[in-house]
Amino acid sequence: MGFNKLSIADDKFDLNLKFYYWLKHLVKTSLTETQANNLLLQLLLDKKLSAQLSVLDGYSQSIKSKSKSEIFYKLIANIATQTDMDIFIFSLKLYMIKDLLLAEAKLKNILDAEAMSDMDPLSLAYDEKSLYRPYATRVNGALLSLVFLKNLRLEK
Repeated sequence: MGFNKLSIADDKFDLNLKFYYWLKHLVKTSLTETQANNLLLQLLLDKKLSAQLSVLDGYSQSIKSKSKSEIFYKLIANIATQTDMDIFIFSLKLYMIKDLLLAEAKLKNILDAEAMSDMDPLSLAYDEKSLYRPYATRVNGALLSLVFLKNLRLEK
């Protein structure tokens, strides 16, 4: 029995890898809500890549903390094309709502915990629920992100 070769197009892989990299490093920069909002507004004011790169470079130089500045510089050093910039801006937008997505995921976890209170603690159903609880928040957060992305796509 043969299997079809599974493959992901290189361009899709590269886009998703950059998105993941930028989102992960944005979290490491610990931008405040105000900082992220100001940066986003500055990036959206001018759609030219050269102007947007200047905004990022200026922002990088304005960061007082050396470690935070280095993280941010590493973050922006790989932005070379307008597509890269668009992915970075999208990563920034998602970074700005990550707390909302995590709160929604935690709410589901709380509701599941309440549902477990009605179960017999010696039952298999209770064991199964408690086994998966540590993973539930992350999985739910990822799925909520997908729903968010899908809704954004539908609005356009």
